[in-house]
Amino acid sequence: MVARDPDTSGGGFLTLDCTLRDGGFYCEWDFDADLVEAYLDGVNEAGIDFVELGYRAPTPAGYFGRYKLVPDSVVSGIVKSRGFAAAVMVDVKDLVGGDGRVDLDMARRLFAPAATSPVRLVRLAFRSPQAAAAAQLTQFLKDGGHTVSHNLMGISKTTPEDRRRLAGSAARCGADIVYFADTYGSLLPEQVGEIITNLRWEFTGAIGAHCHDNLGLALANSLEAVRHGARYVDGTVAGMGRGPGNLRIEQLLLLRGLREGGSEVRLGKLFACAARFEELKARFGWGVNVAYMLSGAYGVHPTYVQELLGERYSFREAMSTLQVLRESGKGNSYSEEELARALDARYQYEGDTSSISVLSSLRSGAQLSQLWTDSSRVLVIGAGPSVARYRREIQGFIDTTRPVVLECNGGRTRWGAPAELDVVINLRRLRETVTHSGAPQVPIVFGRNVVPNDVVTILDRSEVFHVPCRVTPGRFDPGGEEITIPADVVGMYAIGLALRQGAREILLAGFDGYLAEDGTVSARSLQLQQEMQSFFRLLREDLGRRSGVSVRSILPTQYDIERASLFAYV
Repeated sequence: MVARDPDTSGGGFLTLDCTLRDGGFYCEWDFDADLVEAYLDGVNEAGIDFVELGYRAPTPAGYFGRYKLVPDSVVSGIVKSRGFAAAVMVDVKDLVGGDGRVDLDMARRLFAPAATSPVRLVRLAFRSPQAAAAAQLTQFLKDGGHTVSHNLMGISKTTPEDRRRLAGSAARCGADIVYFADTYGSLLPEQVGEIITNLRWEFTGAIGAHCHDNLGLALANSLEAVRHGARYVDGTVAGMGRGPGNLRIEQLLLLRGLREGGSEVRLGKLFACAARFEELKARFGWGVNVAYMLSGAYGVHPTYVQELLGERYSFREAMSTLQVLRESGKGNSYSEEELARALDARYQYEGDTSSISVLSSLRSGAQLSQLWTDSSRVLVIGAGPSVARYRREIQGFIDTTRPVVLECNGGRTRWGAPAELDVVINLRRLRETVTHSGAPQVPIVFGRNVVPNDVVTILDRSEVFHVPCRVTPGRFDPGGEEITIPADVVGMYAIGLALRQGAREILLAGFDGYLAEDGTVSARSLQLQQEMQSFFRLLREDLGRRSGVSVRSILPTQYDIERASLFAYV
């Protein structure tokens, strides 16, 4: 085997590329085979010392690609005839049982003794509360002859005393390397030297740096770590990684090559590969932006930014939510519940909104019944592409059966139903609804307590019914003072509204799902699909407590819900 073993001696620094492991979050670790070959050739030619090839963990549920879990058989095929050494990562919490101790039986299944394994470095990622478990797992791995690093997550949230304690634990259990991971991307270069000094109080082995790029300082922080004696530096091709991404490994190597007088000529294949990863970047959208800068400055977990950026919220709403998370001090780790609370509180930081009570056109939810005189059959129209495909048939259904029509984030369509309503719960969508063609064509049902100031005049030209909603993960309750839904999704609110108003037959159109017809799926699409599927499970539970109420999709859908055919009605 050509692959070199870890070297913790002095003299320069060693590079570790973790593109396949860290970048895999975006594509479910399902990289195209030809891209992986180009990547491996590029990092090999560039002289990168270690390549991290995924995780070792119990098999998770759901789909994942080849580079999520990499057995020794896969690693052997990759490192054969190549000059880099293989590393794998363990998220320590994945191997910890209910008693707080490591599942050593699972560890034995995941790791053969080092003498028979192609893996040359095992990296243990954990936070301070898992330090004891990390030490136990380290002792197991060291008994098997492995080289082990402790990757200390969330280092910016630790105190000097914490770092000294963690470094001491690493030294006592025999860890070879201690990495600090700038999980929130909030470190400044002047803090890096202090962190390394803190670790050196108790640990004399090699130090490594894994820097995120929220503030655009991943390169500066990595170089500062090297200046203070760090022996290992992580990076990824094109910075691929969750949120703002990581240190760009090609940038680091180019700079080192220029300093060494021309060794950058070895980077041709890596640069060509990086250009291909830029195409993935355009697709998945990692990289520095204002939101990630703020999450770094605030010490807020980047997953919150990933949830906030997209079509659901305006940029201002995203910024306000980050501010709430900062003020609460609870943004260190991602939680659906914490995000829901922050979203509910975000309007206190919105400078361009007013209470919904300023609308002279405002009507209460109770007044909605006066418009909605026959609520037995309701058609809820979502945004799926099937609506455009079957538009003529949907109109024929409405003309024939005369249902109440609730269109989610409408504003563009007039279906001509006796009671037709645009249903909105999002400020961004509200702006779009009322500014697309001037005054709304039909009455609006709105679920929030504030409205943007710049659309108040337009809203006053149409009726606005206020039926408040609240987002509480894992709950669906259309019957309280507020319609409680598990996620900030207007389709969930519209179905809850129909049930609240006494609908007996709720028919859905445009609830297609998010999975592509060719079978491909992005991580974000899969997440949205699962979000809606979880809602439909809660809906079934609610329907089980009702008598004679049904919810069916009358157009094709990927969701596990009852179905009927539009063509049975027309």
